[in-house]
Amino acid sequence: MRTPEHDTSGAAGQARCGCAVGTKARGIGAHAEILLAFPEANQSCAPCELSAERARAFEHVFGHLVDSAKLPGVLRWSFSNEPGVERCVRELARSEHRCWPQLTFAVSVQHDRVIWQACGMADEALEALARVPSPRSRRTL
Repeated sequence: MRTPEHDTSGAAGQARCGCAVGTKARGIGAHAEILLAFPEANQSCAPCELSAERARAFEHVFGHLVDSAKLPGVLRWSFSNEPGVERCVRELARSEHRCWPQLTFAVSVQHDRVIWQACGMADEALEALARVPSPRSRRTL
């Protein structure tokens, strides 16, 4: 069985939610890293399971948040691409994908922004993920 942390097919494939790899229509820019959804997975981390370490990671990353958008089936966060931010966003996305395997995550760079998109058919998971960022962050959805 494939597991999210061992899957290497993401860069060549298309996510089931419609986040096609490399398409500007979906907002995926240069140096995209795609973590594909595993729709058969039904586990997810609930916001109440937010460990102190995980909360600090969100606090740090979302301290660089510039913009956010919530569209049908998609969450999109834009962060300022200051030194170290891209690495932190990618690490957080990889870590969170273990909690939300039913969602596809895409992290890319567009000009001076790091973009993290989460998409999928699991509306409950998207709603719960939208609530995870710290209330002290600049913006949450």
